[in-house]
Amino acid sequence: MQREKILQKQLLHFSKQPPECANAIHYDNINSVYIRLLGSKNTPFEGGEYILKLELNKDWPFYPPNFSMLTPSGRFEIGKDICTSFSKYHPQGWSPALNFNVIAISMHSFMNDRDSDHVGAVKPQCHDGLIKTFADQSKEFNKKHFGTLFQ
Repeated sequence: MQREKILQKQLLHFSKQPPECANAIHYDNINSVYIRLLGSKNTPFEGGEYILKLELNKDWPFYPPNFSMLTPSGRFEIGKDICTSFSKYHPQGWSPALNFNVIAISMHSFMNDRDSDHVGAVKPQCHDGLIKTFADQSKEFNKKHFGTLFQ
C-alpha cells in the first residue's frame, strides 16, 4: 500500500533527523501520528513539551491532515482542530511534499505567533505567566494523560 510506505518513510526520516523544535514521533495506526514539540527558548513556552496530533484521513498524503494540540499551552484549545494555511480549512495550501518535519517546524512557529486568531487558537490575552505555568506542568500532564506514548 503506497500510503503506508509514505508514512513509514516520513516516520523514519523524522526519527533519523528530527527538527530542533521536536524530539519524538509516534503513530498508533495509519491514521494517527503524534509529534512532541518543544517550547521555544527565550519564550514563556520554554521548557514545555506539547503533543501535537495529526489525523491522517484516507486521502493523505494528497489531502491535509487535521491538527490538534493535546497538551495545555495557553495557545491552543485542547483537542480542537487548528486552522493553518495547510490544514483541512485551507486544503489548497497543502502539498504532499509537506512531511512530518516540515509540519513540526510550521506548527512550532505557529504556536509562537500569539497574535493569530485562527480556529483552535486561544485568544492572545492569555498572559505569559499562565503560559509559563502550562510549560512547567506539561511534562507531568503528558505523563499522566499519555503515559509512555513516546517511549
